[in-house]
Order: sequence, then structure tokens, then C-alpha cells
Amino acid sequence: MKIFKYLSVVLKSITHKKISYSYGGIDAIVENIFKDKKKGIYVDIGCCHPIKDNNTYLLNKKGWSGINIDLDPDNINLFNIFRSKDHIVTAAISDEEKMLTYFFITQNLH
Repeated sequence: MKIFKYLSVVLKSITHKKISYSYGGIDAIVENIFKDKKKGIYVDIGCCHPIKDNNTYLLNKKGWSGINIDLDPDNINLFNIFRSKDHIVTAAISDEEKMLTYFFITQNLH
């Protein structure tokens, strides 16, 4: 079953040539601001999927690299495969240090 998820990501990256990959086109706005900068560094907290609705994939395609932080192991596995030049961190970010109960809603949405 996991092989189909990975093949789906590969297929999307080949067949979906888009101007924007993020939800709402935020990445296109950021890319336009830095249009003359060929390389750079980004930090994506709550990075989710490495391509779909991702705020840094457009910059990554342009040659940028960075740090991607997410708690979902499925997302982290996809990032390790498809964004291997980036530094991938499995963590939750908060202004408090405490134990939390969490769940993932994206498991079948990849």
C-alpha cells in the first residue's frame, strides 16, 4: 500500500507542472519576492506533504533548500524520499514544554 502512495507523489511531480503548489498561492508570492535569488534557505514548520499544498516546494524546485518540521511519520518518510537535500525534523513546535495527545488527519489524503 505504501508503494502506491510514493508512486502517487512521483506521478504528481511529473504530471502537474504548476505555478503554485501551496494552498492559496502563498509560495508564488514568496517566489516572486525572491525571484532574483537563485539559492536560499527556508524553514517550513508543519510542512505536511512534500509537494501537495506545500509552501516551500516551489523554492525547492528553484534550487533552495532548508529545514522541514512535521510530526506525522508518513509526511516525514515522504520528505526523506522526495526532499533528501533538505534537513527533515520529526517534532512538534510549541511555546510550552508539556506532554500532548495528538492525532493525524492526513493519513489517507496523500
